[in-house]
Amino acid sequence: PSSLLCRPAAQKCKGHLATLQKLNTDLSWAKSEGERVELMQHPGGESADTMSAQALIGRGAQIQEQSLASTARSKRLIEESRSVGVETATKLHTQTEQLRNIDEDIMKVESNLKRADMLIRAFLRRMATDKFIMVFMFLIVIGILTIIIYKAVNPKGAAKIGFNVSNNFVPPTSYK
Repeated sequence: PSSLLCRPAAQKCKGHLATLQKLNTDLSWAKSEGERVELMQHPGGESADTMSAQALIGRGAQIQEQSLASTARSKRLIEESRSVGVETATKLHTQTEQLRNIDEDIMKVESNLKRADMLIRAFLRRMATDKFIMVFMFLIVIGILTIIIYKAVNPKGAAKIGFNVSNNFVPPTSYK
């Protein structure tokens, strides 16, 4: 049932579209006819049929001058467009080069950062090794100081325990 109600509306819509299309065609024909009539009329309102040969030649020359002026303006605009295009292309090329240089600089910075990271890691390893050596040196010094303090406080105590070092030098070959 609803499709039966829509059919008359669809037919009316098609009819209106056809009318609109015909009106658009008539309008474009009227515009072109008006331009033709305007072109063929003398500024005084005289039509081409009633104008003399001299007036027609004058009107033709006037139209040619207008056409040449229009052509000159078009050429000037084209040249301006070309110069803008060339300028834009030049700027684009320059900016492309700048982007390439920036990219190269970024690559160099990344390389330098990687190298710096490697050097810092090596430096930290050396520092850790140096700290390790410093800890052992500290322990050795503490041990020596402990022995010296113990010997100074109790000079004979070491001999009682059996920790006595003789003052005589015995060459290693004499041990048997």
